[in-house]
Amino acid sequence: MTAFDRRLEKIHKKRKTPATVRRRQLVLAEMIGAVVACVGGYLLFIDPVRRFEVNLTSKIIELMGIDRISGALGDSFVVFGPGLEPVVAEMTGSCSVWSSVLA
Repeated sequence: MTAFDRRLEKIHKKRKTPATVRRRQLVLAEMIGAVVACVGGYLLFIDPVRRFEVNLTSKIIELMGIDRISGALGDSFVVFGPGLEPVVAEMTGSCSVWSSVLA
């Protein structure tokens, strides 16, 4: 075996096999798909989920007997303070549980 043959054999061993390259492409496609699904799911469902969370939370608070908090605005709470002055507490997208569910 000549030095040239050994050099070619060494280069050939270092090259990635087609299966390895294919697997890396599949992993990359899967990662891109997961990111697209998370971002798309967030943008598509964040408003209905926020409204559901506000509605559910206000119902639970009502069942506990607290009557100074209302979810009448849909995606925000109306909190009545000691002098019954209203304060609006908005449920933002970052406060929603939906981000954690998608993660």
